[in-house]
Amino acid sequence: MIVIASVGDRFIYENLKYINKHNKNEKICIVDNISQGSKYFSKVKSLYPNLDIDVIDSQKNLREWGSWWAAYKKYPNEPHYCFIHDSMYLKQDIKKYIPNNNEAYAFAVRRGWVNPAYKKSSFILKTSKMFGYKIEQGNNFYLIYGCMFIVDQQTIKEMERVGIMSVHAKDRNDACSSERALGHIFKKLGIRVTYFTDKTPSGRNKRGLNNLSNPVITENDLYIKIRTGRNYK
Repeated sequence: MIVIASVGDRFIYENLKYINKHNKNEKICIVDNISQGSKYFSKVKSLYPNLDIDVIDSQKNLREWGSWWAAYKKYPNEPHYCFIHDSMYLKQDIKKYIPNNNEAYAFAVRRGWVNPAYKKSSFILKTSKMFGYKIEQGNNFYLIYGCMFIVDQQTIKEMERVGIMSVHAKDRNDACSSERALGHIFKKLGIRVTYFTDKTPSGRNKRGLNNLSNPVITENDLYIKIRTGRNYK
């Protein structure tokens, strides 16, 4: 299953075009955050009638973690789960990247905090107590970019067992913190992280920082990632 955290329809049609080309046999669950009344759902399904698509309509912004858990709760028995943003276009069949049990395959990682201020974020402090992980002071963990990763069913069952699905990011600071928290939790659970690249998508181009009028595009052999900032808190 491919789970897509989406906000409106700005990227979803192009995303599905790539899925139709490279992963058309995958079940797809779109979690539409801050939904405006399901206006594009029927269009999504009519454009790609051959794809097995379901859409979860969320009035709240569940962000990445909340979107992943919403999809998993509805579909708890898929053989694998690939969690991506709507602005991440997959250029290959994900089956070749499905990790072994007790592993997580990340699309992009960084070593350590990158910004050490997140060590003291409320989300890190809360989740460290909930899951009993030690807050690393150095770089001995992976930041999971965008909380985007692939796991098999047995691994996500272990994540569910410890209660990770009871938590979701409430704002942008939490969302950034969750990339670091996820790396800590994987380490605590003994889940081995493998990855495609240790170069995370850039948020800046010649015109400056990414925003809705200045999308910053990163492309490699596995994916195209578009960063826009979205302009929501």
